Amino acid sequence: MALNQSYWSFIFMDVYVSQLTAIVDVLQDRILTGFENIEEEAEKLSTEKWNEYMSSPGTGNEDPGDYAEHAEEVGISHFILLKQIRQGVINLHAVFLFHLFEQHIMTFFRKEILNPQEERDSELFNNQEFKKMQKKGNEPTFHSGMINFEEFKNRLKNIGVEIDNFESWSKISELRQVANAVKHAEGSSAGRLKNMRPDLFSNPELQNLEINNTLFNPKVYSPLSGEDIFLSLNDIHDYKDSIRSFYIELMSSIESL
Repeated sequence: MALNQSYWSFIFMDVYVSQLTAIVDVLQDRILTGFENIEEEAEKLSTEKWNEYMSSPGTGNEDPGDYAEHAEEVGISHFILLKQIRQGVINLHAVFLFHLFEQHIMTFFRKEILNPQEERDSELFNNQEFKKMQKKGNEPTFHSGMINFEEFKNRLKNIGVEIDNFESWSKISELRQVANAVKHAEGSSAGRLKNMRPDLFSNPELQNLEINNTLFNPKVYSPLSGEDIFLSLNDIHDYKDSIRSFYIELMSSIESL
C-alpha cells in the first residue's frame, strides 16, 4: 500500500499539532488566568456580607461573632467552589485532547488506510460484538464510533507499522484511561488509572498536611466537578507532547516503508 506520507505529514504536524497546541495555550493563557484572583474575590464577598449584616436593622440581641463567622463562610465557600471548577476545567481538557486525538487518527484511518468503499461503511465493524463485550464488563482497547482502534492498529501492522512499539504509546494509553475516568467516574478505567498514576488521586491541597490519600483506595465519583482526580497543567502539557510525539513516530514509520 502506497501512503501519501508528504500530505499527511503536513496535516499531522502543521494542522493537527497546531490545534493541540492552541487548546493547551488557550487553557493556560486565557481560561486559567480567570481563576488567578479567586482568593481576593472570596475576601471581597466576605467583606460585602459582613457590611450587609452591619447595615441591617437589628434587635440588639445579635452576636456580631455569628455574623463574622457566616461572612467568612460565604467567602470560603466561594473560594472552594472556584478551586473545584478550575480543577474540573483542567480535567476536562484531558478528555478534549484524547477525543481530538481519536478524531485525527480516525480521519487518517478512513481517508488513507481504508478503501473508498469502506470509508463510510457503518457495517465495517461488528458493533454488536462491541456491545457484547461491554455487557460482559470487558472493554476494547480503543473504540471510536463504529470503527475501533484495534482495527486501525492491525491494518497498520499489516503494512509494517506497529504503534504498540512507539515510545509515545504508553502515555497515549494513560491519557485514554484518564479521559474515560474523568467522563465516566468510577469504573474499569479509573481502576486501571489508579495502578498507572496513583498520584493523580492525591489532592494537592492536602500535600502540606500529614495526610497521604494515595494510601487509600479513593472513590472516583465527580472528577468533572474538580474532585477525586487531580490533573495538573503540566499533565496536560505532557499529554499534548505525547500526542505530538505519536504523530512524529507515525509519520516516520510510514516514511520508512
